Amino acid sequence: GFIKLYLKLLPPHFRAYVQSYLLSTSGFWHIEPVYWVTVEVIYENDMGIYNVDYLKEYFHFDWKQAVSRMVSFLRDGPLANIGLMVWFVFFYVAMCLSQKQTWKAFLAVPLISCWITLMIATPVNSQFRYVYFYHLMIPIVGIMFFVKRDAGINLLKDKE
Repeated sequence: GFIKLYLKLLPPHFRAYVQSYLLSTSGFWHIEPVYWVTVEVIYENDMGIYNVDYLKEYFHFDWKQAVSRMVSFLRDGPLANIGLMVWFVFFYVAMCLSQKQTWKAFLAVPLISCWITLMIATPVNSQFRYVYFYHLMIPIVGIMFFVKRDAGINLLKDKE
């Protein structure tokens, strides 16, 4: 019943459907600062939850500020930006195709396939953990920019 109603309302509200979809997936394609939810303070509450800084008690040094600065630095850096990583892979594919090196573009097929699946099935706007595989592949994709097809063959000939 839900799917029938959804499809019935699609034609008259197509623009709202598209806007809703783009907003709900913007973190996976839009280059924007990422502000993940992090808890730095526990406020007084009725549940008995409180904050104990064991590191400060043991080391006699307040680590919260140093860790908070490090988290802010990593969060605001380019490697934490999901949209930037996705567009980097699309740029890689475009460069490979423009240079007539389609064999190198096949490296990105699993990345793009996983991204498409994520765009269809994502339950959230932006989560680093869902596209962590992009960040693991960045060194390989970066190296592949500079690899030529016959580079391995020339290395083998030099050893003979």
